[in-house]
Amino acid sequence: MPESDASRPQRILVIVGSQKPAARAQVRQLLRAPGGERLSLAEPARPLKQSWALLAAPPLGPESSPRAAMADFLARRAAETHALTPIAGWIVVGGETATAVLAALEARESEAAGQLFSGAPLNRLLTGRAAGALFAVQPGDRGRGDRLWRLIQALGERLRPPGDAAP
Repeated sequence: MPESDASRPQRILVIVGSQKPAARAQVRQLLRAPGGERLSLAEPARPLKQSWALLAAPPLGPESSPRAAMADFLARRAAETHALTPIAGWIVVGGETATAVLAALEARESEAAGQLFSGAPLNRLLTGRAAGALFAVQPGDRGRGDRLWRLIQALGERLRPPGDAAP
C-alpha cells in the first residue's frame, strides 16, 4: 500500500555551494548533527535514508575556480535526488547556487511563506518539479556555526503536520 502524503517523511535537502568561511564552518558543524546524511558528489544520486541530507561543494580554492560549474553540478544532483526522494524543504546556501537549483527544478514562481527566524526568509515554490515545497536561501557569509542545524530544525517544524509531536 503506498504511503499517503501525511505519512510520508518530510525530507529536507541542504545544498551548500558558497565558499565563504561562515558557510564552510556551518558545514563542518552540521556534519556532527544527528538524523542526517551527507550525499557524495562522486557517486550517482540515490534515495535519501534520513530526514535531512547535505549536498556540499568541496573547497574550491582560488577565485579562478569554476564556481558556476559547481553550482550547476550541485543543482543537477539536487534535482536528481528530488526525483528519487521528493524533497519537501530546501535550504540553499549561496545565491549562485540557489539560482542554479531553482532553474534545475524549473521553479519560476514562488510566494512568500514567512521566515524560519530573523534573517531567514522562506518561500513556497508554485511551479516546477518541486511545486509546493518550501525553499529558503541562506547567504554564505551569515550566521554562527550552528545556523544550518537551526534552519533544519525550524524548517522541520514548518513541515510537520499540525498535531504531530516532534520526534
